[in-house]
Amino acid sequence: MEMIPSNVKNIIFDFGAVIYDIDADRTVQAFKALQITEFDSFQDFLSSHSDESLFADIETGKISPAQFRDTIRSWSKYKLTDKAIDFAWNAMLVGYVKERLDLLCELKTKYRTFLLSNTNIIHWEFFTTQLKEYGFSGLDEFFEKDYYSHDLKMRKPDLDIFKFVLNDSKLVARETLFLDDNLKNIEAAQMAGIPSIQITKDLDILTVFGKK
Repeated sequence: MEMIPSNVKNIIFDFGAVIYDIDADRTVQAFKALQITEFDSFQDFLSSHSDESLFADIETGKISPAQFRDTIRSWSKYKLTDKAIDFAWNAMLVGYVKERLDLLCELKTKYRTFLLSNTNIIHWEFFTTQLKEYGFSGLDEFFEKDYYSHDLKMRKPDLDIFKFVLNDSKLVARETLFLDDNLKNIEAAQMAGIPSIQITKDLDILTVFGKK
């Protein structure tokens, strides 16, 4: 049974853990294998989007991938290559679920759909390439517009990013539904007047839209 209010005309999706499967611990372990001991608290960052400056800066495009890699490199006793750093950083990116992609294709015909993701260019390049396995060239094929923190220079749960999306795509907040796994992001969207549903392990988007 669908959980979508009848007045909803627009849907804004988060990406990781909503559309796409992630496993933060895989990156934690990958970095530990590179002898980066500073990442003892990295899992907390991955699961709760902490304000650790390096990761905030790469997510908001304040630093380049090269600067990000150089900082990571300085934390290891090994002479890490860019490839090794990217491999560890991307280890958390598990993959797409075909049924969710099928759902997005269907929803696009019924609603104005959008993506709003906290991410970075290294991850973006990786998960965009993965889409080719499903016959798609990019996430823009599923949405009227996709918004990324590294492009916008701001990220969730900042209220400004929600206001920007509403204004940029001329959306009425009360006619818009936001789906995200992070409670802080849900609360921020609600402060912007956007009805929201938190996605959890027990409530994924297939259930929200009555597909299972």
